[in-house]
Amino acid sequence: MAKTADTRLTHSTHGDLHLYRYDMAAGTRVNMDKVFHEEIAIIGFEGCAWHSSQNGRYYFETPDCLVIRDAGQIFSLESAYISPQGAVCRELRFAPEFLDTLCAQLELPRPELDYSNPLLTFEPLTQLFIKTHTLIESQECALAKSSYLTTFFYALLNIKLSPRLVQQRSSSPQKLKFAIDYLRAYFSDGITLPDLAKHIGMNPFVLLRQFKKHVGITPHEYLQIYRVIQARKLIAQGHKLSDVAPLCGFADQSHLTRSFRKRIGVTPGRYFSL
Repeated sequence: MAKTADTRLTHSTHGDLHLYRYDMAAGTRVNMDKVFHEEIAIIGFEGCAWHSSQNGRYYFETPDCLVIRDAGQIFSLESAYISPQGAVCRELRFAPEFLDTLCAQLELPRPELDYSNPLLTFEPLTQLFIKTHTLIESQECALAKSSYLTTFFYALLNIKLSPRLVQQRSSSPQKLKFAIDYLRAYFSDGITLPDLAKHIGMNPFVLLRQFKKHVGITPHEYLQIYRVIQARKLIAQGHKLSDVAPLCGFADQSHLTRSFRKRIGVTPGRYFSL
């Protein structure tokens, strides 16, 4: 890959997932001949297009599609277009065993995916992937990140496994009450959707759907509102914002201020000066 000063690669981990982001400047040229990933790779991009080949077939990869390659899959890649404003390429990589565990959690059949065609052209799924990847990079809470990941993988696996959604068992209002009790009890912790679902004995995706149906918001939204409520109580008692933020599950003081303004309409300082 030919790089310019404005081209950079960042890498982070989220549990068993590896996140890669390539920011490419205008004029970047990419040419990779007969390479492979050691893990399964899901790739989405903005501002660029690619010529690729694998198994003797040629493909044109565009921003409206996802690229999915199996671990060890040999492929070649060449940039076809990079926007004058630059481009961003995002990847999720994970071991094949990750899908076995995920399908068990989501109560889906064991994955036997077809990797013969690397392109999955379904723009809403591509946009969900970009949103999920972007969210994981942010300082958003663990519940939001795991919720988006669960939604993305559930949609992806159902598209790849079957043309129709797998029938899911409906949840009971009592289980949703347990979920709310758990969120309230551990609001300052880094709660994830799998943790919450496991605690109440429910499929993570079903939990998301049923929570939104019966409560009116997602578990993540409920948690954020409850955190702001608890922060408001502590601030009213005279605690400093820098102390309140970690006590209420916020990444830092600025994260608390943004969340407070989003839910209350003004910053904490403005609210308590009214």
